[in-house]
Amino acid sequence: MIRYSALLLLAFSLLTTNKGFSQEPKLMLPIGHSLGVSTAVFSPDGKRIVTSSLDNKVKIWEVSTGNLLADLIGHTDTVYTARYSPNGKLIVSAGEDGVVKIWDAFSAVLLFNLKGHTDKVNSAEFSPDSKKIVTTSDDKTVKIWETSSGKLFADLKGHTAAAGGGIFSPDGKKIISVSDDSTAKIWDAEAGKLLIDLRLPQADIFPAQFSRDGKKIIAGCSDSSTRVWDIETGKLLLHLKGHTNAVNFASFSPDGKKALSSSNDRTVKIWNAETGVFLFELSGMKN
Repeated sequence: MIRYSALLLLAFSLLTTNKGFSQEPKLMLPIGHSLGVSTAVFSPDGKRIVTSSLDNKVKIWEVSTGNLLADLIGHTDTVYTARYSPNGKLIVSAGEDGVVKIWDAFSAVLLFNLKGHTDKVNSAEFSPDSKKIVTTSDDKTVKIWETSSGKLFADLKGHTAAAGGGIFSPDGKKIISVSDDSTAKIWDAEAGKLLIDLRLPQADIFPAQFSRDGKKIIAGCSDSSTRVWDIETGKLLLHLKGHTNAVNFASFSPDGKKALSSSNDRTVKIWNAETGVFLFELSGMKN
């Protein structure tokens, strides 16, 4: 033990006197994630990044320096998602342990544990005014929570399989969720009621996106196509075909005039979002 202590003292002396090292000794600790990173999202002002990981942790980083600012520790299993609120004051995180956590984005203090889901939580997203959070889970439910109190606002039931991809419309009045039951459901976010049930008998619908004006939604599907629906009526407006494998993601351009779709066929296709005409393809991507 004495010999070990002496070696430590010698190492410390070398570190503090060798001109090749800093004159101020620093304790070097691992600060990065130890397993895969599931999400990485900028804060609204672009000054910070929040990351979530399979190592059960959430971390806040400073963009200008790359320094770790805070470790948000509390989850007991894989964290699938972490998001800043639109006003930049809060962070929500959720994952395999079924608990949704709301954190103060500046002090990194845990504010609320949102308990109610009985299985892993697949998504957690803020409303545009930062006052609510919508979560989806393998327990087949979609839940709305109040960020000011952590209380459950509404429990949206109707999916018959794992639910995911829950997001608010741009005006915060509607929510869309998708499920392994081959449906996408549009909900009234204020009344907590189902408005429209979009169902595909032989294909899964992947997480959908609203157009910026909130009048349309677009989603990729497992049958290699992309669909666009009217948000008020549920009418299918466009059925975009051309991919040769499942379309994992689709979205509108900011002006709503174009749409993109990305697929397991290793291509991204750009479409006219008003007519459905194929415009061009981004290809040449490798495995």
